[in-house]
Amino acid sequence: MYYQFYSTNSLPVALSENFTAHRDKFVTIIQKAGFNALVDYRENWLGGSGGLEYSEFGMTTRNVLISGVGTLSGTALKLDCK
Repeated sequence: MYYQFYSTNSLPVALSENFTAHRDKFVTIIQKAGFNALVDYRENWLGGSGGLEYSEFGMTTRNVLISGVGTLSGTALKLDCK
């Protein structure tokens, strides 16, 4: 099974939350399809970061914005006990 998501100009914390939400959605899709195991799970990221500098409350703040595409993949199995 394969699942893809993207992120555009996200702060690191937002990207982490985005990844967690998509990972949970991937698991839900697998479960709804009737599978109950996932082996050879992989996470891949293709992207990069850019600098962000802004002024807030009179102070200069620097951070990183991240953009890219993430893929989650694995082999879904349905286990039947006999």
